[in-house]
Amino acid sequence: MPAFIASSKFDFVYLSVPKAGCTSVKNWMYHLEHGRYPEKPLDIHKIEQSRLIHFDNNRSKVYEALRRSFVFTLVRHPLKRAYSLFNEKILHQSQYAFGDAQVLLKNRYGASLRNESLEECRADFLAFLNLVRDTQRKTVDFRLDWHWIPQTVIINDALRFRTLDFIGRVETMDQDMEFVMKRTGATTIPFPRFNEGPKSKFAYEEVLTDRIRDLGKQIYATDLENFAYSI
Repeated sequence: MPAFIASSKFDFVYLSVPKAGCTSVKNWMYHLEHGRYPEKPLDIHKIEQSRLIHFDNNRSKVYEALRRSFVFTLVRHPLKRAYSLFNEKILHQSQYAFGDAQVLLKNRYGASLRNESLEECRADFLAFLNLVRDTQRKTVDFRLDWHWIPQTVIINDALRFRTLDFIGRVETMDQDMEFVMKRTGATTIPFPRFNEGPKSKFAYEEVLTDRIRDLGKQIYATDLENFAYSI
C-alpha cells in the first residue's frame, strides 16, 4: 500500500520512501501544518502521533488530494540507502532496530554484528545483502521489508493510483525541496535534516568490495537503471 501523505494547507502529496529523507520531509510537513516541529522527530512515523493526512487513516482525503495536487517523492543511491539501513536498524542497538533480522542474520547467515573491524563490517553487510536478496527470491521465511526493497517497487505501487510529478534525490535534497516549495506554493522555511542515522564506524567507500558491489547491482538493478545511479 503506497505511503501517500497529503498536505491540508497546500496542494501537494508526498510519497514516503523509507531511508530516503522521509523523516525530514515528514517533519517539514508537520511544521507547515502546525507552525512548529514536533517534540520527538522520530515519532513522525507513528501515523496517529504524526497528525498528518496518511493514506492509511484518511484515504478519502488523500484520494481527493491526488486528483488535484502536485505529487512528489525522493529517492536515494540504492546501495548507500541499504548501508544506511544496515547501520541504523541492524548494527545499531536501539528501540528502532530490527531485532528479528538481527537474530536471523546471526543464526542463518553467520553475521557477528560486533562491528569491531572493517573485515567484520564488510562480512556482516554482505550477509545482510544476502538476506535482502533471499527475501526478494522468497527463499527465506522473512518479510520483504519496504526499508530495503528497491525504490522502484515502491514507486510502481504508487503509480497504480497516480503518476508522480517529480522525483527528487536525497543527494540534492535541499535544491529539490526548494523546487517543491516554489512549485506548490508551500511556505518557504529552512528545510530540516532529521534522523540522518547513527554515524557509521566505517564509511561506505571503505566497506565496498567487489562482492558487495556485484550483489548490490543484482539486488538494485531496477533502481540503478531507472534513477541513473551507479555502483
